[in-house]
Amino acid sequence: MNLDRRGTVDCRTACSPPDARGSPKDWSSTLLKDLDAADAALRGSHPGVVDRHNRGFVAQLDDALALARSRAARVNSFAGYWWAMKGYTASFNDGHVSLNAFAGAPELPTQWPGFLTGFDGDAQVVMSVDGDPRHPPLGARLLSCDGVDAQRLAARRAGDFNGRWNLQASRIQTGGEVLLEQANPFLPTPRICVFRMAGPMLPVARRAWTHWICGSGWAPPRQASRPRPTASTWMSGHNGYLAGWPGFRCR
Repeated sequence: MNLDRRGTVDCRTACSPPDARGSPKDWSSTLLKDLDAADAALRGSHPGVVDRHNRGFVAQLDDALALARSRAARVNSFAGYWWAMKGYTASFNDGHVSLNAFAGAPELPTQWPGFLTGFDGDAQVVMSVDGDPRHPPLGARLLSCDGVDAQRLAARRAGDFNGRWNLQASRIQTGGEVLLEQANPFLPTPRICVFRMAGPMLPVARRAWTHWICGSGWAPPRQASRPRPTASTWMSGHNGYLAGWPGFRCR
């Protein structure tokens, strides 16, 4: 674990391959060790620790570490490690504190339900579909999943693990992940989502996910997997395109 001059957390311990005998890592133990290392690095180098105008920062460090350590018992894979560390770094809402994996790190097994949403202003609308007529069409607005309204759903599934959710640019950049399953053991899989179209509300039961794994040849449509944060253009399906110029509003 290293912390560079920008505050970026490099997971050198976790992203190294198994030992010479090929034995699997103890990901829970690795998480705890890297959390302690990250915490020590932040306390030793972050100006917030000694900033008299930021007296809540030390308490924030304590809370972030406690939450991440409480998740260790559920970590038994790289994915669990990754999302626990992502939640830890995201909790600071600071672009200078982030998590980066080195090349060669394990892939995250990922699934999608055949449709994905993205942010159009404050609304989450379908920006990718697989053509299945049972799925909501392009432009349908996500209202809720399993009784959780769309705003809270996005904050939990994307914001809590990416941070800076108050920024519109952050919501646009990671909003395409709301309905992706990326092996995060700290999030339940949505089962029934409700969309509004030109007519009545449409409940969609998500009984079958389409599986894909990075590098295996399967992938979700490019436009909804990770929309670009600046002056971006991505394919919207059915020969349509969307161009986005996210703002810099802090609200």
